[in-house]
Amino acid sequence: MLNPYRHELSYGFTTTRSSRLATVIIFGVVGAPLCLVAGILAGLVASFVSDTSGDLAQWKVVASILFGVLLMGLFTALMVFNAVKVTRTTAWLEGSRLTIRTVRPRTVDLAMAPSVGIHPTQLRWRTPGRSDMIAELVIAGPAENTYLRLSTGEGYPMPPHDISALINVLAATGVPGSANVIHYLRTY
Repeated sequence: MLNPYRHELSYGFTTTRSSRLATVIIFGVVGAPLCLVAGILAGLVASFVSDTSGDLAQWKVVASILFGVLLMGLFTALMVFNAVKVTRTTAWLEGSRLTIRTVRPRTVDLAMAPSVGIHPTQLRWRTPGRSDMIAELVIAGPAENTYLRLSTGEGYPMPPHDISALINVLAATGVPGSANVIHYLRTY
């Protein structure tokens, strides 16, 4: 049953999820065997250039194959991580609790946060006419900070209804720093 107080934010890859996932899968299918072959060839070249004694030749071949398998495994792990990140990235509000999920979910209660703030990221908007950096909401926590980028995964601004939901929650909680964040979000 859906929670009537849950507000799904337009966070993550809302419009390009399927094409991004297809790209990651194609890179994985093509790139993994190429990594295997490249690793084996690099290992063979490196091993036979260094020494050509007969007893070590078979071990050099085995080491080259293992190097290729290791390289393929690392590449496959990277592709699986990217596929999981593309498919799972989302965020939502449930009352004063904000959950941000990329690979693993992080939930923070905005009412209990020591402070909130706005900081620029290193990402640029993809919206024509905007040259400033994408901002993120930073929620201080007891152990670590939680970050909510104020854009979709494609680099476009969050829709007004999402910004309004964030403003309403921050206004209701009165957490330190929320007045500055609310002011920023209203001019967003």
